[in-house]
Amino acid sequence: RVNFIGRRSLRHQKLFLLKKYVLPTIITTQMIFLKEGCILDLKLVLNQIQSNEINAYPLHIKQLSLPSNMECEAIFDPYNQRIKFYGLSVANFDDKILELLKNTSLSSNNCFSKIIVYTYHEKDNPWKAYGFIHEGIIRGFFANHIDAHIWSFFLDPKRAKQSTDQYIQMQYENPYAVLLPKLPLRFTSHIATSEHASEIAALLMDTFEDYPSPIDAEHVKKQIINKSNYFRFIRNSDKNIIAVMSAEIDHKRSSAEMTDCATRPEYQGQGLMRYLLYKLEQDLKNHFNICDLYTLARAGQPGINHVFLKSNYKHTGQLINNCRMPNGWETMNIWCKST
Repeated sequence: RVNFIGRRSLRHQKLFLLKKYVLPTIITTQMIFLKEGCILDLKLVLNQIQSNEINAYPLHIKQLSLPSNMECEAIFDPYNQRIKFYGLSVANFDDKILELLKNTSLSSNNCFSKIIVYTYHEKDNPWKAYGFIHEGIIRGFFANHIDAHIWSFFLDPKRAKQSTDQYIQMQYENPYAVLLPKLPLRFTSHIATSEHASEIAALLMDTFEDYPSPIDAEHVKKQIINKSNYFRFIRNSDKNIIAVMSAEIDHKRSSAEMTDCATRPEYQGQGLMRYLLYKLEQDLKNHFNICDLYTLARAGQPGINHVFLKSNYKHTGQLINNCRMPNGWETMNIWCKST
């Protein structure tokens, strides 16, 4: 039986899931979460995908059962056409799983064209034998400050090709003396509450024509209430929000992704992103005891990459055509820092 939890009517919940998605779930505007303790079989999920019964929102499965009789965490993300596995070791992966994923992709018009594995370091890079490429490292991603190595397999070879017109070469070694950022006197910085969700969403939607995850007011409000994202913003002298940034917090692993970076065009170049980044780093350390931070910055946007470079983040890799942005598929630079 379907067990829906949320404010939407049953009719709207069914529209969210398209047809008859018979899994115990919690509905949010961000993604579909399986209820705690629910173990789901990989083949069942892929059958739902082939039947077009999973909608555009990501499906986050805490316990995914694999044909190898092992379990791992996974996110199926139709909008960005990718599947992400967390903590999966090559010992629990085999040709049968890969063929299952390939067949699903082919039969559903390449609804998933990239497989991404976040895994612990394994000697001799055994993922290469299955055709995976090493795209980078996120320092301290897993609990106890353990690094995540990111291996990717492209089900669609076209997606593996780097678009040269979106990739801008830049110096990744930090040539700057790292100075503490200052906020102009006419501006003020604030921690967001749910009351600020509409203003924050308006700035994000004005900034991004397309985004890899929902940024509407309802979604932002739930992120703040659920403490999945911790937002900071800056107001000008007219009390308008002119810049925003958030930390997407992984409370289980004690790490955070710095994201949702947006500044009104007329206020760019004044160091507002660096200041928000600095304040968020302090907030995460003081309020959540989180020191392992990273970001995935658009490779074709030198400005935001320099923000992290100047803030003493280290470049640790690049995710090719990783997500949908205004210009289509975009490659993301990985930047990491331990505070």
